[in-house]
Amino acid sequence: MIVLKILGKIIALPLILILFILWLLVNVFMHVSVFILVPCVVLFGVAGVYFLFRTSWFNFGMMTGFTVVGIIVMFLEGFIVVFLEDARRGLKDFLLS
Repeated sequence: MIVLKILGKIIALPLILILFILWLLVNVFMHVSVFILVPCVVLFGVAGVYFLFRTSWFNFGMMTGFTVVGIIVMFLEGFIVVFLEDARRGLKDFLLS
């Protein structure tokens, strides 16, 4: 049992490093994409309201769809960052146990 635990700790160390690098890349991408996605989502939202008042339903649907996709992408970026943090924290706790 002790041998398996030591072997697991040896395997956990590179996994922690890989998860940290992946977390860092996703975190940087998330912070950079906010400067692009937020203005686009706001622009699509305003354009959607404009097309709503002009009763151009196809364009309104397109702008609403783009807005929803932008919000979902921002949510998924945050979800992935939290998932990677939790996985790395769990491996680190196992390594230090």
